[in-house]
Amino acid sequence: MNEIHTHWFDPVTLYRDGYPDEITSALRVSPLLRDVVREETAALAPELVLEIGPGDMPACAGLAKVVFLDVAQVFLRSLDGLRVRADLMHAPFEPGTFDVVVVSDVLTHVRPARRRDAVAAMAALGRHLVLFNPEMGTETVAGSKVVSHPIPEILRGLGFTVTVREFMAFAQAGHRMMLFTARR
Repeated sequence: MNEIHTHWFDPVTLYRDGYPDEITSALRVSPLLRDVVREETAALAPELVLEIGPGDMPACAGLAKVVFLDVAQVFLRSLDGLRVRADLMHAPFEPGTFDVVVVSDVLTHVRPARRRDAVAAMAALGRHLVLFNPEMGTETVAGSKVVSHPIPEILRGLGFTVTVREFMAFAQAGHRMMLFTARR
């Protein structure tokens, strides 16, 4: 548990060998959520997709041409296709390179003071953005919870039209999960 607390905001170290036994991701737990993210992305008819932080359950595998970007090398090894090891804040792509940028369960690993900048960095890379945010984070790390309500405001301020979906079955269990689709 100490490793999780110490390295939560350092995913390179936290996920050096894959997921620690004490944690998981929403897309690992629920293939249905992964399917929803995938369907939302496919509905945008992208030719070129960037999936940031695919972990070991990428939502976009098999869709169009996908580039996977992750800071943890362990997650990139098993993926087919183009793989880039980099931090989303320093992604090696020109703005607007991708038709759709897909991000799932990543903001929890960004320090709260940098989250607005992280959303802007994600949004800059593509014409559209599909952002899945499970709010809960982990109880053992202060600041890991990612409140969803500022996200649409940030995206609208960047010139996007935003639709929001909440997954009520999870919300009733105390785990609010939101999907934001931002279109230019």
